[in-house]
Amino acid sequence: MELREQLEEALEKLLATGGDSRQVQDPDSGLTKYGCSMKPRPDVTPLGSCTASSISETGYAAAAMLLERCRALSSDVDLADVVSEYFDAIRSELQFHFCRHDVRDLDILLSPSGTDAELLALAIAHGVGRPMVTNILIGPSEVGSGTPAAAAGQYFDELTPSGRQAKPGEPIDHEMASRTSLVCISLREANGLPRDEKEIDSEVEAIVAERVGQGHQILLHVIAHSKTGLHAPSLQTVRGLKAQHGERITVVVDAAQGRFSRRGLRRACDDGHLVMTTGSKFFGGPPFAGALLVPPAANPLARGMAAMPVAFGDFFAQDYFPASWASVAANLPRTGSLGALLRWAAALAEIREYYATPSRLRLQVLRAFEHAVPDVLGSSSCIRMDEISEPVLGDEVERLLQSKTTVFSFFVLRRNGEALGYEALRKIWRWLNLDMSAYADAAKTSSSSRDLAPCMQIGQPVRLGSGDGAAAVLRVALGGALLTHVAQDPNWGGTYEQREARMIDSLILLKRKIEAIVNHFDHLVEQEAALESLGG
Repeated sequence: MELREQLEEALEKLLATGGDSRQVQDPDSGLTKYGCSMKPRPDVTPLGSCTASSISETGYAAAAMLLERCRALSSDVDLADVVSEYFDAIRSELQFHFCRHDVRDLDILLSPSGTDAELLALAIAHGVGRPMVTNILIGPSEVGSGTPAAAAGQYFDELTPSGRQAKPGEPIDHEMASRTSLVCISLREANGLPRDEKEIDSEVEAIVAERVGQGHQILLHVIAHSKTGLHAPSLQTVRGLKAQHGERITVVVDAAQGRFSRRGLRRACDDGHLVMTTGSKFFGGPPFAGALLVPPAANPLARGMAAMPVAFGDFFAQDYFPASWASVAANLPRTGSLGALLRWAAALAEIREYYATPSRLRLQVLRAFEHAVPDVLGSSSCIRMDEISEPVLGDEVERLLQSKTTVFSFFVLRRNGEALGYEALRKIWRWLNLDMSAYADAAKTSSSSRDLAPCMQIGQPVRLGSGDGAAAVLRVALGGALLTHVAQDPNWGGTYEQREARMIDSLILLKRKIEAIVNHFDHLVEQEAALESLGG
């Protein structure tokens, strides 16, 4: 669809364009596969930022304003130039917020999502003249579901951002895919328990030594924060490998969760690492706002890289790249999705709010959440908290996100103490996001209906082990949007104490709804099946 045609669409529809099937909205609920809405849901507490969040009122207003500006300018100038300049402005502001412009000559490439950014990292690692690239992916079950396919240079969804249909698992660019060898390293044992860090480090070192010996270029992932908060391999190991093998290793830090400190981000860029991040996880922008940070040491132009694969035109456009990359991006479509621009406008509004919040208040909310979640959820007989991964830095460092736990995983237990499996948790995750009070059995107490009513958006379930019987957990996460509400939003309360109490009350409501669902689980399954059979 041409840009001028896109301008005629409603904002909600535009926000759902330029991605893949994960953005498609259910016609009945209006929610995507992520459980997100393209309209604000102010009555729903955003506890699912480790997966995605519905657009907030702040983000929606920012996107609406930018759309109106584009409409007002459309008859006077080349709209493609306008969109490209707005993308430039987004990159510039991201540099300021993330790095304070302290990383010289840092390039920011925009992408539809964090998964799409994986393709850019792979293309950069290939550069020119390398016979093979071994892509070492850490924790494939705890990163984006499409990441393993993208890391192999394959389609990972049946719908591309351009709107073209694709077959997941097929090569995007045959030449690049044929020169890519994917090696996956698990973060957990088969029983779901986290692996020892030294064991993961040793496995990484052995693979790197073997593949470098075979003449391969290495793309090594560092998971800065997995879906359940794990980190690997150790930074000490990464620095040692980089010192030993130099340009034979390209390191990409997967910070797609956005749970990083600016100092840590600057250090990664100073070390010459690529960094994948998003505006749509921690920061709370609408889903599908990805970015890849490319420091000078990793810039492919210095390696003589001529062009991106032509097939990347289904994912990226020229204006997703800075002007200095014009020659590399020349074979891509000129202009990207207006939806991508509007999503980044919404995400930037959230990022501004977060960094405009005094650091002392941010730390106060982080500490409150870190203590409240285990206290509230852990007090339920239906919930067992998962083992918490230690933050990258100790509490005494007070480097905000890198020294605080912001994602908590938990098992949901039947009344007999048995942990519910992945498919059951998928149902619970969906039910938590809907008003389920009408499903309560009339013979039950009115309190059951009341407890089933609140809509709670939390993180999708994650399998911890391997096999069909693998353990699985749900997750609650603190994101930037919730943090700023608690820190300084007067609509949440006139004092900090009132706003913090509201956050804790939301966790209590979540606990009660989970308990009500567990108590009525079989009945809810029957009711849902009956409605589906009637087309309801």
